[in-house]
Amino acid sequence: MSEQSIYALFTNVCEKHAGKVAYRYKTDGLWNDVTWRDNREMCKKISKSLMALGVGKDDKVNILSNTRPEWVQVDIATVSIGAVIVGIYASNLPEDCAYIINHSDAVLLFVENQQQLDKILQVQKDLPKLEHIILIDGNPPADASEVIGWADFLAKGKQVSDEAFDARTDEVQPGDLASIVYTSGTTGVPKGAMLTHENLLFTSWSAAECLALKPHFETLLFLPLVHVFARIIVYFCLRDAV
Repeated sequence: MSEQSIYALFTNVCEKHAGKVAYRYKTDGLWNDVTWRDNREMCKKISKSLMALGVGKDDKVNILSNTRPEWVQVDIATVSIGAVIVGIYASNLPEDCAYIINHSDAVLLFVENQQQLDKILQVQKDLPKLEHIILIDGNPPADASEVIGWADFLAKGKQVSDEAFDARTDEVQPGDLASIVYTSGTTGVPKGAMLTHENLLFTSWSAAECLALKPHFETLLFLPLVHVFARIIVYFCLRDAV
């Protein structure tokens, strides 16, 4: 295991297999392919847009969504610039979402659709540190200036240079915090488990040393990406693709 960060592992795959399919996802009954080249470009756009909105090193970014390509891309983009990704189960009630947002000190939240946004708007008055909400699908409400649509969000990154982006990725160290995973099934409120880049890299490397998964295999991910096992599968498959 030689990578310094998750971003280093990710770029290694993207450079070696730029034209190959990274992910397939279904919309309206049809499968859509995303190449490693296109995936890397999208992650870079998301990273730059986060930077444009002032997300700094160690800042917490929440995502409230079911499993979908944007979840993985937001994850990679966030940790690439030294920020910390924190998932929230899409099935959580508004009050439960508010607890994780506040407990993690999140400054920005991605929501999948209007249904998830409505939950957040119900408790918005109790979220003093949350500065921006990014709506992945649909149009933001006219009376909610802090909610930004996906296309408008991606456009904000155009003002950030490649040099500034590269400088942020170069700063990330193995011991830096990458994610906080809130436990399920415990007594009381969820507990936040703090995971570094090194934690996630080692676990994915260890799995790759034990499991005989080949580069031509395809993995069907059905777990919610907020679950740490699903995240390890994603990072494990980055290794397997190499």
